Amino acid sequence: MERARILRGWTRRQLAQQAHVDEGTLCDLFAGRRRPTFGTLRALCQALEISLEDVISFAQVHGGGRWNVPRY
Repeated sequence: MERARILRGWTRRQLAQQAHVDEGTLCDLFAGRRRPTFGTLRALCQALEISLEDVISFAQVHGGGRWNVPRY
């Protein structure tokens, strides 16, 4: 997700705006202080035009106890 954001040339603030997600929430997600809700994850994927299924699969394979932000 972080790579998809960077490839678009977006800041985290811009991603938050595009996904209609609070910027503080987004920062907490990327820092591993929170886990995303399904709705937040879906909104981020839609904004970045990446597949929710791919993100979930990646997280299951590479995930751990805390939410790891997939790096495409």
